[in-house]
Amino acid sequence: TQMPSEPDTPPVQTEAPSATKKTFAELAPTTTMEFAELVGDNGIYEIPEKFPEKGTYKVVVDICHQVVLVYSRDENGEYTVPERYMICTTGSEETPTPLGTFSAEDHRVRFKKFDIDDVYAQYWTQITGEIYFHSLLYTGKDASDYTAKSYKKLGERESHGCIRLLVPDARWIFYHIAPGTDIEIREGTEDDPETAKIKEQLTRPSLPETRPTL
Repeated sequence: TQMPSEPDTPPVQTEAPSATKKTFAELAPTTTMEFAELVGDNGIYEIPEKFPEKGTYKVVVDICHQVVLVYSRDENGEYTVPERYMICTTGSEETPTPLGTFSAEDHRVRFKKFDIDDVYAQYWTQITGEIYFHSLLYTGKDASDYTAKSYKKLGERESHGCIRLLVPDARWIFYHIAPGTDIEIREGTEDDPETAKIKEQLTRPSLPETRPTL
């Protein structure tokens, strides 16, 4: 299925993004997309050759609220300008996602099977070691084989440590987050109304009653 809401191969950004304030729909475009766009496959498998300059963005993963927040620099060089908000699934209590600030590593895979499970994911971007950003899960290398559970569990802790995302969000990271980018994975706290409000607004369509061919 094609992804009409976003370019298939986003243009490389060589300068810091504008500080113009974005709407929530611009920060979280998945909230305006149809189900097929959120789980589909656009059929483009090339690995990015270039990225925005390292340091263009900082990524924050909040475990408590199960969101990924991406910021660019303000006029003072601080990462305060929101660029992207994403719903996610981090590691379960038994297999937690590691906390800390990591420098993104350079391994990327477009659509592959897990080494330990008989499932697949799209748009793998290495955070550190065996911990990656990637899409929700599939039982085969076909978008029509999405697992309903991994879609429904977005926003809850459930993975083996990797960070699952909707396909357009995993794709955005795949193309925009350069090796060396700072990725802060924090525990977060319930006493954080700003992040809680972001999580509340990160809505998505319900699973269709009939599984579509994608």
